Amino acid sequence: ALGRFVGREALIGMAREFRAALKGAQQRHIIYNVEFQLDGDSGVGTCNLNHYITRDGVTELNGVGVYHDQLRRAGGEWYFASRIVVFDTDQGAEVTERSAPVR
Repeated sequence: ALGRFVGREALIGMAREFRAALKGAQQRHIIYNVEFQLDGDSGVGTCNLNHYITRDGVTELNGVGVYHDQLRRAGGEWYFASRIVVFDTDQGAEVTERSAPVR
């Protein structure tokens, strides 16, 4: 379910569809090497990711890549203004206007 998702409801829908497609398999989404550079009410960030799926007792690496983030501060909270994920094996997909606070 990769592609462009704009707004909170679109992100929630994408996550629900992806979970349903797993058909009960367990997933682990691991981020690391997290780095943010903030300047006033905006910022940029990057982090690496590994995504694993476990089915029938077998764990497989599903994807490896990097997130490129644009951040903004509103009302004292930090938010993702955009997030682009680039997997090592593809051209990437863009997720924009994420409305969850960075904590």
